[in-house]
Formats: sequence, C-alpha cells, structure tokens
Amino acid sequence: PRRYRVAPPDLRGGRRYQPGGRQVVGGVGDAREFCGLRDYRPGDPLRHIEWRAWARTGRPVVREYQEEYLMRLGLVLDSFLGDRDPELFEEAVSVCASHVEALAGGEGLIDLMFVGTEAIHLSSGRGTTDQRRLLEVLACAEPCRDAPFEALTALLSRHQERLSSCICVLLDWDGPRREMVRWLRSRGVPLQVLVLHEEDAPPPDPGPMADRPRHLLPLPLGRVAEGLARHGGGMR
Repeated sequence: PRRYRVAPPDLRGGRRYQPGGRQVVGGVGDAREFCGLRDYRPGDPLRHIEWRAWARTGRPVVREYQEEYLMRLGLVLDSFLGDRDPELFEEAVSVCASHVEALAGGEGLIDLMFVGTEAIHLSSGRGTTDQRRLLEVLACAEPCRDAPFEALTALLSRHQERLSSCICVLLDWDGPRREMVRWLRSRGVPLQVLVLHEEDAPPPDPGPMADRPRHLLPLPLGRVAEGLARHGGGMR
C-alpha cells in the first residue's frame, strides 16, 4: 500500500492489564514477566512446573510470573465499501499501513482489526507478529461484501476491554459508524477517527466526537496527504 507520513496519535490512553502467560504472547500479545520460583500450590497450572528444580530439591516447584500492564492500540479498518468509490478503500488501507509503520518499534502493541471474508484480528509488537506481517495482510485486504457493518462492531466488542486507545479509519460517517464510535467512547476508549470521503463532499458533522473535534479527521480523496499533514503528517 501507499505510505503517508503520520504523527503518533495523542490519545493519552493508559496501560491496561493483559491477562495470560508468556505462552500467550505469540498469539494475542498478552504478557507476564518471569519473577522467580516458588513451591507448588494446589491449582497451579502444570505447565508452570519447573521439573529440573523439582528433581534437585525433591519437592514440586513452579515458575512464578508477574502480570504486565501494556499499552495496546487498536487499528480498525472499515472494509464495508458498498457502492462507494473503490479509491476510498484503497486510501483507507494506505492510511492504516502508514500508522503501522509509524508505530513500529514502540513499547506497546498494535491490534489490527477488520472484516474480510472472515473477522481478522492480528497483533504486532512485544514478541508477537512483526509489522511486516501486518503490512502483508493489509496489502491483501479486500472490501467486505457478505456481512453488515455491525460485524466490525462485534469484532471490536470481543477485544475492546484490552485496548488502551483506538484509531478508526472509516469509509463513511453514517449512522452505524457513528453508533460504533459512540459505543467505543461509552466504554472509555480514547479515539482518533479518520473519515475518508469524496473530494467534493462537505466535512462530516462531529456527531459523537463533538467534544473532541481534533480527534475527528476528514480525509478527502485527492487530499489525503494534506489532511494528514494538518494532523502532523504528510506524504512520504
């Protein structure tokens, strides 16, 4: 996908508790930090048993972990093109890819979410899939033709509790999309909403972002780089 220069979002999202063990990191980006060994207690997972220490001490010993609190950014791609200009979707993919590159190497996690032939949720950072895989997935993304927009909201609902903040790249600013944004905000998720639209269309009404107008960014076709530049980015 084409790349633009984008500025990191100023969303002030806090770290969120990420339950799960280090074995989960490769799948969904959750983490625990190893902090030592202790005696086995009833109910401890068998996978945490340190067999060599047991053999050495003669009593069951387990690895102990400390849960981590991580920054986790949701990157949401609207793939529900309908009968709109196909260039809207192409530009939305480019904007998402630009954010993946801009955020690479940070201390947190990126959760890419969109709906294609199936619901896609892929994490990058802190030992998970690297950014190249996210870019490859975006390069192959196609508009969703077989599901309603609410399928994206359903995907978000399964992962929202772990998100520190979220960037939504939308193809419209209609009722279902506003409702999704309203719902995310009601759950306390700091948002940046980028809305692709036809070049001659009027700027979108703030709607549920009325109290955060700086975080609603219209991106008209043909002037996407200009729109991102006003937010601290531009063409690369």
